Amino acid sequence: DIHQGNFFHKDGKLTVFDFDDSSYHYFAHEIAIALYYSSQYMKMDKSYGEYVEQFKKHFIRGYKSVMTLTDDEYKTIPDFLRLRHALLYSVFCNIFSQMETLNERQKEMLKRHKERVLDDSWTDEGFLS
Repeated sequence: DIHQGNFFHKDGKLTVFDFDDSSYHYFAHEIAIALYYSSQYMKMDKSYGEYVEQFKKHFIRGYKSVMTLTDDEYKTIPDFLRLRHALLYSVFCNIFSQMETLNERQKEMLKRHKERVLDDSWTDEGFLS
């Protein structure tokens, strides 16, 4: 899950770390992970939503330039977005269940993730249009 929290960029070099989530998976899953982390807060901030749309457009174009997926494979990306969110929610539930009390930020994060798992409209196929 390479995202802005799992790499350093210095002097033109990229150093990636945090490989606990590494696996062989479908290529559509690979795309979904990149889109997930670029879009997880897109409904909260309109200007960020505009950034996400640009990121998605350019990322998909770049991906298509080096890798071929069928239309059916691209259609599975929303499912992988849902999977990522459900997995993260389960991780947070596990971590927080071991704590005696949660602060307000932790409670809000857990609530927000639960709501997104239950309301997956943010991962509909229109996301990829």
